[in-house]
Amino acid sequence: MAILGRGSPQSCLLPVSQPTQGSSWSWWSGTPPKGRPDDAAKPSAKKARNTPSPPPAASRAEFAGQTSQVPLPPPPQPTKMLTVTLHKYRASDKLGIRFEREAEEDGGVLVRFIEAGLLAYHSALRPGDVVVAVESNGVETAVDDGLTLASLLRPAKGALIMRVRRRRPTRREAAATRIAAAFRTLEARTELLDAIDAAVTLQAAWRRCAAETERECSLLAITYIQQVWRLRASESRRERAASPIRLPPSLDDWD
Repeated sequence: MAILGRGSPQSCLLPVSQPTQGSSWSWWSGTPPKGRPDDAAKPSAKKARNTPSPPPAASRAEFAGQTSQVPLPPPPQPTKMLTVTLHKYRASDKLGIRFEREAEEDGGVLVRFIEAGLLAYHSALRPGDVVVAVESNGVETAVDDGLTLASLLRPAKGALIMRVRRRRPTRREAAATRIAAAFRTLEARTELLDAIDAAVTLQAAWRRCAAETERECSLLAITYIQQVWRLRASESRRERAASPIRLPPSLDDWD
């Protein structure tokens, strides 16, 4: 290794020695380190720990037999069919039901909305039910879309029997129902609080009006009483001034 002086122009260079096998200077010189010839033949201990050993033939056959004996999940339960009866006394009566225009995948028409206060609102029909068939005058008709169902229900009269399939609501429908219920509750509470505030304001106004009326009546009564007493006092003064002064009888014979 050569030692360079302080004033030498090559003092900024680093001393480079001959790289040896496994030396840390091999990366500086650009020569890759040479491993041992038997390193490639031996797998690393980490790889050997992570790689599972293949099971024998007997274990494979046993595992295949256990896999074939795994019980299958039970089939989905059939959707419960309900019967809803509505009575229309006149053909012009409104049921208050809104249906989807298109049919469902399993058949039938989805009930989207039921208007409050009408005939369908007091029945067992609920939003989300699927109407499969309608029976009117002893004739049952299967429905495939909302227009067909509406054309059957509008001119009908008497008892209407609906075959309804009540399906389980999806997460989105359940969330929409809860959000709508929360908004209705908030609206009802807001209306109740507004009604309470209005009642309190009216009561306070009536009480103030009653108090002012009583005050005015009291002032009018006091003014009237004062005027009456002033009139009586003035009349009594006039009477005293107009009447002559009489001497006492003992003074008549004073002369």
